[in-house]
This record gives sequence, C-alpha cells and structure tokens, in this order.
Amino acid sequence: MGYGERHKRMRKLFHEGMNVKAIEKLGYMLENEITKFVQHLLETPENLHWHARQATNATVFKVTYGYTVQDGYDPILAKAEETVDMFSYVTLPGMWLVDTIPFLKHLPGTTFKAKAQEWQKMVHEFRDMPADFTINQMAQGKHEASLMSNWFERAEEQPEGRTDEGDLFIKWAGASIYGGATDTTISSFLTFFLAMIYNPRAQRTAQAEIDQIVGNGRLPQLSDRESLPYIEAMYKEVLRWQPVAPFAIPHRLGPEDDTYQGMRIPAGSLLIPNIWGMSRESTMYQDPETFKPERFIDTATHEAEYDPQNYVFGFGRRRCPGINLAQSSVWLAIAMVLAVFDITPSLDASGQPIMPDLRYTQSTISAPKPFKCTIKPRSLEAEKLIRDSMIGS
Repeated sequence: MGYGERHKRMRKLFHEGMNVKAIEKLGYMLENEITKFVQHLLETPENLHWHARQATNATVFKVTYGYTVQDGYDPILAKAEETVDMFSYVTLPGMWLVDTIPFLKHLPGTTFKAKAQEWQKMVHEFRDMPADFTINQMAQGKHEASLMSNWFERAEEQPEGRTDEGDLFIKWAGASIYGGATDTTISSFLTFFLAMIYNPRAQRTAQAEIDQIVGNGRLPQLSDRESLPYIEAMYKEVLRWQPVAPFAIPHRLGPEDDTYQGMRIPAGSLLIPNIWGMSRESTMYQDPETFKPERFIDTATHEAEYDPQNYVFGFGRRRCPGINLAQSSVWLAIAMVLAVFDITPSLDASGQPIMPDLRYTQSTISAPKPFKCTIKPRSLEAEKLIRDSMIGS
C-alpha cells in the first residue's frame, strides 16, 4: 500500500486508538490473558510453544476486536493464521524476481499474478471476518470495549456518521494490528525462554528485583513497569539479541528520488533495512553476541547502550502500528513468568542438560526452532499464587 490518503487515515486511527494511554485503558485485558498463559504453563509446561501462540492470539483478538478465541478450532483464528503465514512467506526478501525486475509484471502467463489474486482474496476475508463480528455485537448491544468498537463509535460521532469507506479503513487497521503483532510477539516470547536457559544469572537477577519490588503476594502488573528497571532492560535485550524481523518488511520508494547522508536513492528502489546488522553493531553494543540486559541500564560507570526499540519496530511512518501493544505484552509476559517460574534446560537420561539449538527460522518473521526446556514453579508459594489467580481459563 503506497503512502497515500488511505495510509494517512489508518495512521491517524492508530495514533488515536493505540497510543500509550489507550493501551493502558485496555491493560486489564493484557493482564488477564498473560495470567492465563502463566496458568497454562503450570498445568502443561511441555506445551510452551502452543501456549505462547494461544496467549498472543487471544490477547490481540481481545484487545483489537473484543473477541474471545474459541478452544479447539476457531474459524476466525484459522483464517488469520493462514494469512499471516502467507504474508511471512511472500514478503521474504529475494523471494520474487519481479520485486527486483519490475518489468516482469507485464509478461503474460506468469504464475505470481494468479497467486497474488488468490492471496488478495485471503487477505480480504481475514480483514472482514473479525471486524464483522465486532459490528454484529455492537448492533446487538453485546460488544466488549475494544480498539475496533472504539473506532466505530468515534466514526458514528462524526457529522457524516459511519460510512462504507470509513468502515473499510477501520477494518484494514484492525487487520494490520493482528498481522504486525502476533508472530512477532510469539517469537519474542520464545526468545525470552531461550535466553533464560542460556543465562541463569540474568534470570536470578530479574527474579530478585521482582521479589524486592513486587513481593511474593501477587503477580506483576503493567503499573509496576517503571519500578522494575532490570525487567525493562531484559525486555529490550530480548528484542536486540534475536530480532524478530532481521530484515524488517521491504518497502519500495515512491515516484521521486530521495537522499540519505548525501547518497541518492533512485525512485522505485526496494529498501531492505538490515535490522540484524544494527543489532550487532559493535560501535553501539559491547560484546553484541552476548545476552546482557545490564547494557541498557545507566550507572555511574556505564552509559546505557542504544535502545533497540528505535529500530526493531521499523522506521518513521512505516513503524509497526501495534508497537505499544507488543511492548506491553512482551514486558508483562517476562515479568509474570519470572515472578513464579524457574526456567532451566531439559535433562537427558543421564541427568545432563540438553541445550537448545539457537538457529532460527528463515522468513520475514524469524522465530526459534522448536525446543524443550524445564519450567517449574519457584516454590510452593509461587504455585499457590498461580492457582489463586485462576480466572476461568
């Protein structure tokens, strides 16, 4: 989608509906869903990957549409996951020769045109299905407050009221949130668990901070964020250590040339940001291959290193619209999990640790390959805290 009127209007929706204050108002939804994630880990820790995916999907659908994901097969979720998987595949840099040699689009009989039509139909179904649920719930007066319902209600307050064109913008905005916030958040969740397996000292330091500031009588909440600087630093290091989109999302320059630091970028150029390279830049990060949350903490002898949030979520007007939702979800998962669980390697038959593979999938959204670990309550008190927090999961 070019940066035209449609994109400008969508950005306005994101600014109004997904700023920090808006997410804070819906924060109880995040806390409920991440609490369920913790509860599920207690019951079946061996299903970590499944629980991470379910928690992320449930959170995004609840906050965006006021929709509760069904247990078992959910047709709306199935369509959403199918579409996001397709997107991750087709946007991988170098996947399509036509992106590099644009004149190929004029050749007859090319297969990518038929595939593009098929994918467009899939995207439109994904755009409409969850949004139509919210519209129907609002018509019956049964809707739960969400980003989507808030946007529709604001539209109704305008002099022209709701219009088909305006509804379409809102639907696209909702689809963009899911597309940008799910696989990226799942990958960050799993990267956090990998990091804890390989870095027990960082895990203990984070747990000590939670014990001191939050105590053992409740789970951390979003309101604790400013009081937990090491957890904040760990969240940033998870983003930097294994960027979820190593080459971001390629974007094509518009119809005019541009200039960056004296270098001309021709009109129509395909731009691919090297996020991975930025995360490994030795002039910004000491020992960049090592997981070190403390690199982001200011001390008398150390200046905090460059915040990866400035680049891992994209740049300028193309920055990820769901950044505040993703930030809050990942931070809260880290804090809640470490408050009540110890994360260690799985053991083989002889009692030796099995260290997971650190290789990631090769796609637009990169994620850890399946791995196993041991997730156990830190104490009987921690287990009781989890069980006492049961909220009908």
